Amino acid sequence: IYPALIARSIIGKQSYKSDSKQKQTSEMKFLRQEIINQVRSPLSSSKYGFVVEVNQQLDGECVGDASGDTIDAVLAAIQAAQASRQVNYGIPETCDRLEGWICA
Repeated sequence: IYPALIARSIIGKQSYKSDSKQKQTSEMKFLRQEIINQVRSPLSSSKYGFVVEVNQQLDGECVGDASGDTIDAVLAAIQAAQASRQVNYGIPETCDRLEGWICA
């Protein structure tokens, strides 16, 4: 699972998190909110194959956690749920099992 895949599909390569307090910005906070808004949008159900529900408390935690750990956990859960609904978790039969695979 690679949470940045979902984030990048929504906000491009803009940074939405930082472990360094000096690098954390209000723009990143806005981007985290945009990610959450997009994944729980009714239109996202066609993209992921299911409705993503994020309650107000989790929304606040995702947006408020400047390190990005909380929002990354939500994005990873979406990817895992999406992969679990695919044959062989979406991993091609020809995949080199030693190299691994990112479920998208």
